[in-house]
Amino acid sequence: SGRNQMEWVVGIVWNSHMDLAFVPSIWESHPYTLVSAAFLHLTFQHFAFNMSCFLLLGAAIEQKIMHGRIVIATLYILSAAIGFLCKFALDPTRDLPGLGASGAVAGIMGAYLLLFPRVRRSFVGVCIMLWFSWQLWQGIDVFCQSIPSGPAVAVWGHIGGFVAGALFVAVIPATKPSDVRGIHSSRC
Repeated sequence: SGRNQMEWVVGIVWNSHMDLAFVPSIWESHPYTLVSAAFLHLTFQHFAFNMSCFLLLGAAIEQKIMHGRIVIATLYILSAAIGFLCKFALDPTRDLPGLGASGAVAGIMGAYLLLFPRVRRSFVGVCIMLWFSWQLWQGIDVFCQSIPSGPAVAVWGHIGGFVAGALFVAVIPATKPSDVRGIHSSRC
């Protein structure tokens, strides 16, 4: 059937990229997987959703902060790594390999809400806050009951990435001044 063929294809793709996935039992000897796993996805839908969020929110962040491309790349990598480490530390499914940019994109979301406080009252801002609240609820439930969240959802990876992204932009003094002309304005 089509489903069995898809599972077979996914198995080949998964096995061919396993050395780049974040595997908790061996990550200390393969620390590069904290980053490499954030650039690979198991399904096209997962990739499309993550990259759509990254492009929409990341572009706004890049315009708002000084040294935008360097800072956004650092934010992405830092949020991804912290997301994977949080999944490893707090999720009962921590022995399962991790793949995807969800922690990194969650970090972009956290940074976006801090850099654009007015957006919290918009549809996008409310959706991000509802998503994060749901992730937090799920993470606490998983943690307290020690039940797996399922191999496809790394809620603690999302939470860790979101908090890392928010903290990162909170501590960097990198926002661009609103008026670049400053005191050199032609108006007297």
